[in-house]
This record gives sequence, structure tokens and C-alpha cells, in this order.
Amino acid sequence: MQWLAVSLALIAALCLALGTQTQSAAVTAHTQEALKPSNLGSLVRNPKWVAGLVLLGLGTALNVAALTLATVTVVQPIGVIALVITTLLHAKHKHLDINVRTWGAISLCTAGGAVFVVAAVAGTDPPTWLIPKRRPFWCPS
Repeated sequence: MQWLAVSLALIAALCLALGTQTQSAAVTAHTQEALKPSNLGSLVRNPKWVAGLVLLGLGTALNVAALTLATVTVVQPIGVIALVITTLLHAKHKHLDINVRTWGAISLCTAGGAVFVVAAVAGTDPPTWLIPKRRPFWCPS
């Protein structure tokens, strides 16, 4: 069940990153100046902004589902992947080149998150051979 939670959390991270990038693109296309409360009405009617909101809601729902299957120490660190995805999406959207230091940061973030999650799953999901086998109370020894 924990690996199902990891899968759900990965999909949630993807949805959260896509939702954030989609809403950001909608806001920057809408106005070049600071966002004002008077502009919010037009954003709510903007299909791109609403799509981003739906993706953020889906990501949150998937995260909650993952938390029902695994502990927070397994699920929460997977959110770091959203940073990686957002960085890559933003660079693509703005036609930016990713420099060596950023690639290094992306690599460390991904590897560190993966090691943490594998260790957390191993620490919270002991192998079955470690669990003592007990007879049911109705079976005499």
C-alpha cells in the first residue's frame, strides 16, 4: 500500500506543478503589472487559470488520498519533485536555458528525495519475516 501512496503522491506533485505553472502563465498573460483585487474577476473567467485551479485541487486530493495509505514521512518528501517539475516547466515556458548549477540542484533534489522516500518506506513498512507469527486466540498451542 505504501508504494501506491508513493505513486499517488508523485501524480499529485505533477498536478501541483502543472497547476502552478498554468495559473502563473494565465496571470502573466493577463497583466504585466501587479495583480490587483479588481483583476480577480477576469481571472476567474479565464479558462487557463481555472484549469490551473482544477489541477491544484486534484493534486491536493491525490495528496490526501496518499496520506490515507502511508505516513506523512513517506508522502510529504515526494512534494519536492514538484519543485523540480516547476523549474523545468518554467524554463520551457520562458525559453530559458538551464545552467549547470541548476541541473546539479535538480539532480540533488531528485536523488535526495528518492533516497529519503525509500528509507521512509523501509522504516515504516518492515519486512513480513520480521513480524512474529501469532496464532489466533481460538487456536490452542
